[in-house]
Amino acid sequence: MTVLARSADPIVAIATAPGRGAVGIVRVSGRSLAPLIEAICGRQLRPREATYLPFRDRAGEAIDQGLALHFPAPHSFTGEDVLELQAHGGAIVLQLLLARCLEAAIETLQLFFERVNSPMHIRHLEVDPDLDDVRGDSRFKDMLAGAKQRLGIAEAPAS
Repeated sequence: MTVLARSADPIVAIATAPGRGAVGIVRVSGRSLAPLIEAICGRQLRPREATYLPFRDRAGEAIDQGLALHFPAPHSFTGEDVLELQAHGGAIVLQLLLARCLEAAIETLQLFFERVNSPMHIRHLEVDPDLDDVRGDSRFKDMLAGAKQRLGIAEAPAS
């Protein structure tokens, strides 16, 4: 029997098929996701309870709003903490959420390694290389604001 080595690094992935859809899902699996959850959701989540809230970027602005679910270890499919973000479907929103999850994971790892005073090594980091162009593009922000307005999505109050 082959046993795979376990890593402390969180795994972040888009969990829905590519293309347009009503709902798109980004999942994070790893140990001790509480700081990452706080960074993205703005607060801790109740275990196995769907919570409607904004998913926040590094500056605290909403990327999108949707449902967040936290499945604490060991009561998840992976046996680790799992965060599931259910957002509006579409490549841009999902890529932004993926990038934010990776960014928050890296920040969390950096804080950990600073505490233990050891160098951080990130083995794999894959994000769409065009994402930085999209994120800084005012046309994207205008398009996202227009879509939210047409859908009647108001900013959820921060808790």
